[in-house]
Amino acid sequence: MFAPGLNEVIIGKLIVNQYPGWALGADLKVGRRIWKVVGVFESGGSSFESEVWADLHSLQEDSRRGSSFSSIRLKLVPGADVHALMQRCADDPRINLQAKTESEYYKEQSGIAATLRVLGLLVAGIMAFAAIFAAMNTMYTAVSARTTEIGTLRALGFSPLAIMTSFLAESSALAFAAGIIGVILALPVNGLSTKFNGGAVSAPTLAFNFHVTPGIAIQGLVFAIVIGALGGWLPARQAMRVSVVKALRRN
Repeated sequence: MFAPGLNEVIIGKLIVNQYPGWALGADLKVGRRIWKVVGVFESGGSSFESEVWADLHSLQEDSRRGSSFSSIRLKLVPGADVHALMQRCADDPRINLQAKTESEYYKEQSGIAATLRVLGLLVAGIMAFAAIFAAMNTMYTAVSARTTEIGTLRALGFSPLAIMTSFLAESSALAFAAGIIGVILALPVNGLSTKFNGGAVSAPTLAFNFHVTPGIAIQGLVFAIVIGALGGWLPARQAMRVSVVKALRRN
């Protein structure tokens, strides 16, 4: 822990080695002083692990902010009425504070993460749309190459619904196999981390940890099957409508 009154700081585990020279024992030039990193702390993987902590009075003196504060964090005793305290802060004109819960505060701070999520979903949607067309093209080729086989199956008594179901099953199976390959190719990024620098105080640096969990893998496989079924729907309907006479005539 830092010693009060000295130019000492402790840094969170998540920012160690993310910036050149940020490590235990390093000297950091922040503001008008050189700060000594005397400790690295953990906080259960919370956002505090991306912060730098120092003695309040030393920091106020260095930043020339007097006795002012930008934010105060209160830790309530178990069973305390959070909303009653927030209402009291709002009703008392002597308290110049905007009270909010910790979850609400970080939700407001995560605007960049929400934007990146929307961007990621947009890119995923474009790729899914292209994948549907790729599956459709593959299955149209399969239907065209098996016209005679389709006619033979129909002549043997297979119903149009059975023909359509078989092509949908084939398209879904191919997509499922491709999904398995995709999951395998994604495994090397498991545990890797990266960061996005917003470049401004209002757009802070965000760190991302990639975790390929079994749940995410299952979701990806289900999504691949859905893509395969959507891409194979129109070709399967075309296979269902193949005329038996014309199909056998091509033999």
